Amino acid sequence: MTLVEKHVSLNEVEFLPLDTPRAIVARSLEWPENFERAPHYHDRCQLVYCSEGVMNVTAPAGTWIVPPQRAVWMPANIPHTIMAKTNLSFRSIYIDPSAAPWLPTECCVVGVSTLLRSLILEAVEIPLNYQLGGREERIMNLILDEISGITAIAGDLHLPEPKDPRLRPIVEAIKKNPADRRDRDE
Repeated sequence: MTLVEKHVSLNEVEFLPLDTPRAIVARSLEWPENFERAPHYHDRCQLVYCSEGVMNVTAPAGTWIVPPQRAVWMPANIPHTIMAKTNLSFRSIYIDPSAAPWLPTECCVVGVSTLLRSLILEAVEIPLNYQLGGREERIMNLILDEISGITAIAGDLHLPEPKDPRLRPIVEAIKKNPADRRDRDE
């Protein structure tokens, strides 16, 4: 897969939060079925939580299928696309990587605990420039604590990108038409 690297700053109001000095911010988005966000990357880490619907997240290491009540961990500066496979409600937590250098460095689908789910849903209601030292900052810090314990979900949620360039056209064809029944020789 070739991703066009387009840096997305936190000033792009259409998709992302406004610029803020806060280390952790949250955003809520609703997309219709088949909506696709063009390849881009962020200077912050991103936890993309799928509260309703199913999405595919594609990055250089592969494609992750994200069912409801799951999330994708996306480290900073990793180019990716997000495709809504159904009507999609998702919530993103953006984290300044310098605020938590111990966070995962690889993309993965992760489970979302009941506590983390509740914190994410609360966080999207918090203003971007929340008051430091108050309840809002404590919620954001608790999210960081919960994220530090997340683990990747093993199983069929990840389709890795092939390393052999001869396989890439085949994988691209399967992605475009998963119902294609041609065999390996064809």
